[in-house]
Amino acid sequence: MQGIMRALAVVAVLATTTLLGGCGAKAPRASVMPIEVVLAKDVVDGGRSAQVDLVGVGAGEQAKFASKSVREWFRGGDPDRLAGATDQYAKMLQLSDRAPSASVAEADAFWIKSMERSAITLFVFAQVTGEDTTGKDVAWRKELPMDPARYEGERIRLEVQRGGVNVLNLKPEAKK
Repeated sequence: MQGIMRALAVVAVLATTTLLGGCGAKAPRASVMPIEVVLAKDVVDGGRSAQVDLVGVGAGEQAKFASKSVREWFRGGDPDRLAGATDQYAKMLQLSDRAPSASVAEADAFWIKSMERSAITLFVFAQVTGEDTTGKDVAWRKELPMDPARYEGERIRLEVQRGGVNVLNLKPEAKK
């Protein structure tokens, strides 16, 4: 029963997004997609672990999340990280040499809650044990579109390396 309710919530949100888009609104296209996160070979071989947080963010919050320090995000006590975990619009993943990959399915509560909040952007915050993120937020924090047309294939693919997060299948933005 809970699965049916989740599916109905996703359909309702997607239908609303489609209808608003059809009314002349120029809102970015946003849709749920499976996400695959893997650790790079150098991280696994080094016996390091990684924390990867995925956050569904609406248009009104993009600037706030884009200015967040990765170090502060993971330090503990960040109110947005705590709220995201509590309200399920943030997904926290732990990766290690024993579990070098993780996936988030389209039906995951993370996507349902993110779409309920009108998310249009997926923020990725990552850290690898032993790596200093100070002053390197661009490498460890990614702001990704939630438009499936922007990706090669049917899922968002991320690789966590010792120097940051790499998006493996993001297409270049179309020129206008």
